[in-house]
Amino acid sequence: MPHHLSLYQTAADFPVEVQTVGAALAAGITIEATCPRCWGARAVDLARIISFHGPGYSLIDRQTFCTFRPGCDGRVRFRYIGEYGMKTMESEQGRAWRASRDR
Repeated sequence: MPHHLSLYQTAADFPVEVQTVGAALAAGITIEATCPRCWGARAVDLARIISFHGPGYSLIDRQTFCTFRPGCDGRVRFRYIGEYGMKTMESEQGRAWRASRDR
């Protein structure tokens, strides 16, 4: 059993305010990028992401290579502050796909 479960089965189940970077910026929501390998973390520049990908881009179920620490080979994940603390922006559907791919 996974050590933590998402409250959301698919990306469409997340709150509307975090489904896209444009919605998160408009709602004033802070999204944080974190690396579970080196423990690096910082707030995401939503305006910069919008300038590259547009306001409809979603960070749900996305990962990118870590650039926090030289030599870290971790994968950065995204999370936001929800009603009861930090919430990982990963759905059960996305987690299952990643687990099947990484076997």
